[in-house]
Amino acid sequence: MRLALKVLRHPLDLARLRGAVRRGGRSHPDFAAMRAAVAQELAPFAGRGVDGAAVDRQWAALERWDGDLAARLLLRDGRVRAIARRADHERVRWMAWAVARLGRWFALPDLDLLLYFGDHIDRDPEHAPVLCFCRRRQRVGQVLIPDFEILRGHEGLDRRVDRAARRLPWAERAPRAFWRGVTTGGRFDEPGWEAIPRARLVAASRAEPELVDARFTRLVQGAHANPALVAGGWRADEVAPARSVRFRYLVDVDGNSSSWSRLRWLLRSGSLVLKQSSDFLQWYYAWLEPRRHYVPLAPDLGDLAEAVRWARRDDGAARCIAHEGARFAHERLGRAEAFLYLLAVLEGVAGVTRGSGARGAHES
Repeated sequence: MRLALKVLRHPLDLARLRGAVRRGGRSHPDFAAMRAAVAQELAPFAGRGVDGAAVDRQWAALERWDGDLAARLLLRDGRVRAIARRADHERVRWMAWAVARLGRWFALPDLDLLLYFGDHIDRDPEHAPVLCFCRRRQRVGQVLIPDFEILRGHEGLDRRVDRAARRLPWAERAPRAFWRGVTTGGRFDEPGWEAIPRARLVAASRAEPELVDARFTRLVQGAHANPALVAGGWRADEVAPARSVRFRYLVDVDGNSSSWSRLRWLLRSGSLVLKQSSDFLQWYYAWLEPRRHYVPLAPDLGDLAEAVRWARRDDGAARCIAHEGARFAHERLGRAEAFLYLLAVLEGVAGVTRGSGARGAHES
């Protein structure tokens, strides 16, 4: 099915985006580093000359693994055709839109791209690279790309968060760790749910509310059947990102995978980010440095309270890390930078693949 890409045009910022991406282009100061990062992920396929038959074999495997969250994007003469069981899914539509834009802006060659658009998949592609928004550190053959949310555009969110950050100086922000989110990261209706990191986070808040303010805003993945969670004390209303800036420390914790675009605006807010350590990676993590851009937390968040106490004691160091994190987000995590990274991925894939078709694929 050929997508009606014109309905996906961002009404306010598309022209500005096109100008920024084309002005930066391959001469952008970070583009060489982007290419190097992509080359490292594509290393398993370098020199093998991935051909159409290999792409077909990998597509068949991807459909077996999780066909409902698999897509094949065919770039031909600056246009994209999406082949997928759920070709109308917004993640597929936005990725097709972004690839088509880059194909036209930079006259890219024809490409046959395999995309896994779920949270993450614990499989290692052997025949051809598979693009993904998030992967585990140990996975091989998966190639990270910017998630569809940043490609779709965060300009409105950025303006609201930036405005709130300017209006609320560091000294006026409450010296507590803050988090709101849903019950993801495991089954909350099975024994051992208390060990899920997000459950640990809210439990820490209930135990030490003077240090941490964390609550669930919505119950999913079995949580609605858990009497302990349904009872009072675990839930609160959702809080908009711009309102979260009222707190000096903001927590980033995994759900079913990384928190995707949340970490981006947390960094941008100018508050200190307390980030759970995990093996989930996103496209920009290679340049994100602990103790420079954020404060790392243990995977089980067992050191959260102590991290807050440290930040209170050494306010100058905490503020410096927060400042560096905000600068990183402003300089490296814009929408144009995300498009340029995707460009590096597309050119990298072009370098390891030869022409391929779409034989045996299911089109919808």
